[in-house]
Formats: sequence, C-alpha cells, structure tokens
Amino acid sequence: MGRKVSGLQKTFTDRFWNLQSGRSNTEFADFLGLSRQTVGFYANGERLPDVTTLKQIAQECNVTTDYLLGLTDSQSVQRDIRVTQETLGISEKSVKNLSKVAREKRYPSMKLNTQRLGAALDLLLSSVALKEIAQSLYHLLDASKEMRRIEQWTVEDLREQDLDYAEKKIEDAFSDYRLARLDLTESIQSLMNGDTEHFVSAQDASGIYERAYARCGEASALNAQETERAAEAHEAASLQQLKEVEELGFCTFEND
Repeated sequence: MGRKVSGLQKTFTDRFWNLQSGRSNTEFADFLGLSRQTVGFYANGERLPDVTTLKQIAQECNVTTDYLLGLTDSQSVQRDIRVTQETLGISEKSVKNLSKVAREKRYPSMKLNTQRLGAALDLLLSSVALKEIAQSLYHLLDASKEMRRIEQWTVEDLREQDLDYAEKKIEDAFSDYRLARLDLTESIQSLMNGDTEHFVSAQDASGIYERAYARCGEASALNAQETERAAEAHEAASLQQLKEVEELGFCTFEND
C-alpha cells in the first residue's frame, strides 16, 4: 500500500519544487544552507521541515512561511503587497507596477506621462464599468488564444479533420474575436459615458465642435467688420486730410 501524502505536505512539496526552479538538489541545498539529502526529502514529498528550517527556507527564498504552507498564494514578504494580491487576485508584478505608478503620482518628477498614467489608472479602478471592462478583456484574451491555436493548424492537421467542422471552427473563432474586440470597445465607451465629470460623450463632443466652429466663424466675421470699419475710417481720414490740404492751397492762392 502506498504512502498517504497529506494536503499540507503536497502543497509544501509543490511550492518547494517551484522555488527550486530546475536547480539540482546539490545546488539548491548549497543555496539554502541545508544538506543535499534533506533537500531531496522535501523535493520528493517525503518529509516536512520543522519550524526553524521552514523559516530558513522562507528567508533564503524571500517568501513567507504562509506561502510555503499554502495559507496564501502570494510569495511576497511585504504584507501590503500580499493583501492587494489576495484582494484583487493579481500578480505580485502587477501590484508592484501599481505601487510604482502610485508613488510617482504622489511625488511627480518631470515625467508628466507617468503622472497622467496614474490619473488614468485611478479613473479606471474607481469606475463602475471596471467589471465590464475586465470581463471584455478576458473575453478578448480567450478569443486571441483560440486564434493563435488555429494559426498552428497545418495542412496535415486539417487533412485529418472533418474539413466542414474545421471551417466552422475558423469562422466561429474569427467571429468571436471580432465580437470580443467590439465588447471591449463598448465597455470603454461605457466607462466614458458613465463618467461625465472627466469624459465628454461623442454626442456632446460633436455639439462642442459645432458651437466652437460657429464661434470661430462669428469671430472671423467680427474681425472682418472691424477691419472694414478701420479701412473706412482710414479712408475718411485721408479724404479729410486731402480736403484740408486743398482748402489750404486754395486759400494761399487767393492771398497771392
């Protein structure tokens, strides 16, 4: 009868194996400061470490003991990162990127694009349309994977299939992909339409364009009128000056 392995031992073994990352037992043993035999026991699921050794493994691998025991899926030793990962269900890399953006937003340097990225991210995460956008994006990811899978089909693969079925799969996959892109576009539009404080709707933008363009026409007409009035005033002044000169010349002629 085979040896029964507990859920805790299986979890530890799986995570220990992942942390080993293809290194030999000897290499990993040297890294951890343990014997090669001990590492072999852990990697093969034959033994669990005691508390002291568990802490040593966690410290050397820069993970938490909770991660090694399966109490959390986050490897990070930083509590705020672990909480964010567990709350949002995102990777540690994503959390660190979010944190970086947030820090640069609070203490902006000359990188205006980073500051604007932080503001855009804040709008997205606080939007009621976030769930819809996430679902649409997930749909697009799935559809893209299916398109990639179909791309790998060779002529030989297709010859072994029902071609009518294969053609239908191709049509369905492409149709689903286009629908997914449309869903994502509409989700983003929903975000913009639902946040009138920060975004302008397409209809409002058209109205703004037309009104602004009309104001430009009005300003151009007023400028033209002002130019015309100035020209008329200049012409009147010139005529008046000429008249005065002529009158002065006439008077001088009479005196002579």
